[in-house]
Amino acid sequence: MLLAQLQNYAGKLHAVIRRGWRSRFETIDYTKAKEDVLPFIKDPTLTALWSEDFFKQITNGLQAR
Repeated sequence: MLLAQLQNYAGKLHAVIRRGWRSRFETIDYTKAKEDVLPFIKDPTLTALWSEDFFKQITNGLQAR
């Protein structure tokens, strides 16, 4: 019973966190974010995929354990 309650709570918490991330992804200036990280990465083409849709898609793939 307790395990089931904890799993239910974890699932709800995961959903809340994912909604928060998705909201944040809608407000990011991706051009500015790319400019900010370019000095720290060797291959600037790695940021080519960065977009609201990209981060929402990879977030959808995350699962609570």
